[in-house]
Amino acid sequence: SKISKHLEDYITKNSNIIDIENTEEKINDAIFYRDVNYIIYIPKNYGKDFLSNKNPLVEVKSTGDYQSSLASLLLERYLLSANAYLEDNITEEDLINKIDETLENKTEVELTTKLDTTGLSKATSYYNFSNYCLLGGSIYVICLILSSFQNINIRKRTIISSMNDKK
Repeated sequence: SKISKHLEDYITKNSNIIDIENTEEKINDAIFYRDVNYIIYIPKNYGKDFLSNKNPLVEVKSTGDYQSSLASLLLERYLLSANAYLEDNITEEDLINKIDETLENKTEVELTTKLDTTGLSKATSYYNFSNYCLLGGSIYVICLILSSFQNINIRKRTIISSMNDKK
C-alpha cells in the first residue's frame, strides 16, 4: 500500500538501509554480527488495517545500541504523526501529505560553550601527570629513609636496643 511504501521511504531517507536475505536465520545472523542494528517487519495489509483504525502491529528486532534507539525514534515519530492525523474518512494521499508536512519540520540544534578549552586542557594535563611526580617523590623519600637504616651505626644501635629484631 501507499502508506507502507511511504513509511519505507521515510526510513530510507533518514537511515542507511541494507538489503539482506529474507530468512529468519540470515536476519538473526545480521543482527548478531552487527551488520544491521534495526529490522522492521511491516505486515501485509498494513495500509488497509491502518486506515481502518485496526492499529496493526509493526514488529521490530534490534541490537539495543544507540543506533537502534535512533531508528526506533524515527519509527515512533512516523507512527505517532500518522496516528495523530488518522480520521474516519481520510484518504491515503491526504494522510501521506499531512505526515510529510509534519515530518518536514526539523529543528537545528547548535551546541555552544563558554568554557575556555585551552585552559582546561592545560589543567587536565597538569592533573593527569602530577600524580606521577608525587608518586616518584614519595618513592624517593621512602627509599632514603629505608637506606638510612642500613647505615652500620644505626643498625648496631637497633640490634642492641630493647626492640626485638625478629618482629
